[in-house]
Amino acid sequence: MKRITLMLIAVLAYTVSTAQIFPGFFNDFQDGTTQGWSNGGSSPNPPTNVADGGPGGAGDAYLEEISSGTVGPGSRMVVFNTSSDWQGDYSSLIEIAFNARNTSDEDLFIRLAFEGGSDDTSISSTNSVTVPAQSDWAFYSLNVEPAEFTIIGGANSVTEVLADVNEIRILHSDTPSFIGAIVAATLHLDNISTSGLIGFEDKLKTTFQAVPNPAVNSLQLTAQVDMESYVIYNLLGAKVAQGIIEGTQKQIDVSALQSGAYIIEISAGNQSVTQKFLKQ
Repeated sequence: MKRITLMLIAVLAYTVSTAQIFPGFFNDFQDGTTQGWSNGGSSPNPPTNVADGGPGGAGDAYLEEISSGTVGPGSRMVVFNTSSDWQGDYSSLIEIAFNARNTSDEDLFIRLAFEGGSDDTSISSTNSVTVPAQSDWAFYSLNVEPAEFTIIGGANSVTEVLADVNEIRILHSDTPSFIGAIVAATLHLDNISTSGLIGFEDKLKTTFQAVPNPAVNSLQLTAQVDMESYVIYNLLGAKVAQGIIEGTQKQIDVSALQSGAYIIEISAGNQSVTQKFLKQ
């Protein structure tokens, strides 16, 4: 319990804008708020917390963002977060992951955008993920490595921005953008999370997997080093499952877990990686 408590403090605590953003931080909206996500104080249709119907089913809260598709504030599909939770150095991360649902009549092309660096430079994902029209909940992720971004405006490099982020955005646009596109749409978001590896070699950053996410009956773990053990914790820090791996692959049974969010910790010697997953 002491180990997971310290781990959760490390990934959930916030500090000044130059602090490291660690893998494992997420917004699940279970506290009834938008957890800092907004689309501007003048918007007539700000993001709202919906208490029920997220990817975890009954009792799973999520964020709803509605864009009007007209003109002025609230017309564009964009949400941003300037809270200290999301400000800092993203260099240890691989991706931002989230669950999304699109109840609109047209596809949404979702990108990440950041502002930061000494010049408040803005950058956007060069490539988007498509959340199809009238789609149900699904898991998506966007890479946050420097090569994945286009500079929108400012004098800093992408690497400098990612090392000192002061604002993160999730938006819809068919081209790289910092402001998002005008569209009449409704987007649902949940479990916005940071993903990365702690302690494993750099070459594993694109090969370690824990899938599917969300999981129903089983979770498949793969890596390019021999994993030794796993522990699953609920969000209160209680250990709910554990086992031995002894290899580069392991399928674990999660069917007995209740629906909700969990943290899995994989260990190899004195190294470990943590990742959040959902059980449906």
